[in-house]
Amino acid sequence: MAADIEGLLSEAMKLPPDARGILAARILESLEEGETLSPSEWERAWGPELKRRMRDLDSGAVQGIPWSEVERELEEQD
Repeated sequence: MAADIEGLLSEAMKLPPDARGILAARILESLEEGETLSPSEWERAWGPELKRRMRDLDSGAVQGIPWSEVERELEEQD
C-alpha cells in the first residue's frame, strides 16, 4: 500500500500547481464527508484552539509569518 501511495504522490507532483490544489481539496473533502459540523459544534470543537492561538499572537509568544513569505517558500518547493 505504501508503494501505491508513493506512486500516486509521484504522479500527482507532476501536475501543475493549480491542479494539485484541486486534487488536494477533493481528497480533503472526501475525508470530511458525513462529518459536517453545525456552527455551534464547530465553535465547541475549534473555539478553544483559536482562542489559544490568538492569545499567543497577542502576547508575542509566537509570531505570524507574512503571507508573501509563505507564498514565496511554497513556490520555491515547486
